[in-house]
Amino acid sequence: MGGNSSFYYTNPTPAVVPGLSAELVAATTAATNAAAAANAQLAAYTVVTDTWSSSVTIDWSLANCHRLTLTGTPTALTFTNGVDGEKLILELKQDSVGSRLVTLPSNVRYSTTIPSILLSTAANRIDKLGFMFNSVDGKYDLVAVSYGFI
Repeated sequence: MGGNSSFYYTNPTPAVVPGLSAELVAATTAATNAAAAANAQLAAYTVVTDTWSSSVTIDWSLANCHRLTLTGTPTALTFTNGVDGEKLILELKQDSVGSRLVTLPSNVRYSTTIPSILLSTAANRIDKLGFMFNSVDGKYDLVAVSYGFI
């Protein structure tokens, strides 16, 4: 083998140790934040079954898919805690009686393609509504609708 190879190691001086400690704290904080973000992402791939009441809050921080069986007509449906660009699904199921209607909250934005919704009213039918949250405008854009699953 040709050439000389040298490796030098010096112990950090006391003046350097606080900087290393700060780097360790920063690295630990970054790892903790990354783990929390990963856990939040995993939570997003769960499904939450919400309980019907006359006022239902869909908290999108709990999951990106919510299921709600309509056992009456909610007078107030509220969406909260969307993340910019997040894709969200709301499954609305009619109970055994059917004919339940829902009015989406005012922070839902419709398009010329989907200007409104008209839920299936037959008993036990499921409608799926897809949203994408836009944090700049504070709107849940209705981007997909699929009616009448049995």
